[in-house]
Amino acid sequence: MPYDNKIIYTLNHTKKRIISLCYNESSMTLIVSSAKENSFYLWKYISSKDIFELKSTIKDKGMIWSLVLTSIQNIKYIITGGGDKTVNVWEFFPEENAAMKKLSIKSHHESVVKVNVFEIRNNCLIISGAFDGTVKIHEIKRTFNDEFGEINLIYKELFTIYNKDTEIVNLEYFFDENSKKENEENKINQEELDLIINLGRSKGYSIHKIFLNFN
Repeated sequence: MPYDNKIIYTLNHTKKRIISLCYNESSMTLIVSSAKENSFYLWKYISSKDIFELKSTIKDKGMIWSLVLTSIQNIKYIITGGGDKTVNVWEFFPEENAAMKKLSIKSHHESVVKVNVFEIRNNCLIISGAFDGTVKIHEIKRTFNDEFGEINLIYKELFTIYNKDTEIVNLEYFFDENSKKENEENKINQEELDLIINLGRSKGYSIHKIFLNFN
């Protein structure tokens, strides 16, 4: 039986091209960024009215090319890649319709056009791709600051992959389940990750096998 495709809702966001979005199902919040705007937007679904309402505009220093939503130790964060060459980590407060920048990673030399994130063994890793073809993987951790009595985020760069002068279009990853099972059986503290990098300018894609060691 053919699938019946129909539009169930049209959101009039802005006059600019939408370049990235994600959805938080639990709070029914749509997070969106547009071209040539140094902001991302929080749209909340109001079930009583059956509409989306713009609740917050979160300003940044550069255009936000890509964004994803993740959790670090059960706290929600929005990860953004921007035209100011940074990867930013924002704590997301769904009930307040707000986000606050908690960490800026300044390791790229060009605009960060794609970000992705994955959790493994209670670790959060961010994959980021820049306009110059450079892909980086950073580990993010939450730590307690005894002096100020607050939680801080820290990061460590794990890998850098170079695809010379080629724009990154997409970043996807897959875990090798067979190797994972073998490592668990042999009590090896290692995970294998297959990273697929989709390249622009008709360059196709590259596949990298990455080995992650955990203490």
